[in-house]
Amino acid sequence: MLVEVASARARRARCAARSHRSKLKDGSCATRCHGQAVAISSVAIAPTGIAFAIETKIRNYSSEDPARTCEMAAWLYARRRRWCRHGAVPVLCVVHARQVEHVGAGVLIVSLDRLVSALRVSAGTVARPAFLAPLDARGAR
Repeated sequence: MLVEVASARARRARCAARSHRSKLKDGSCATRCHGQAVAISSVAIAPTGIAFAIETKIRNYSSEDPARTCEMAAWLYARRRRWCRHGAVPVLCVVHARQVEHVGAGVLIVSLDRLVSALRVSAGTVARPAFLAPLDARGAR
């Protein structure tokens, strides 16, 4: 039951990421790296050309998880350059945590409630505030 609830929450977060014009590839990077199986939970690709290798944990994570997530992001950048022209960012998403957003061991560690906003800020795709005049295609008002 716990896994089903976490999966449903993760699915809703991925749907929210899709609605922000990001490409999302679920489990698309399952391969072998240094003789070990590598499976990235999700890959989000921002319009700016930055990819996010997202590893999902339900409640907490071990000390090896950030290092493994960094390896996955490095593999993604080395093997899928078309997806991540401007780099790959390792992200560790803890589903049942709340209001978590920090960088530890070179990995963006976030809770599910802050995942989309953290990815948008990291990718530089934060929307222009509504109270400002919209810009046209040339960047002029």
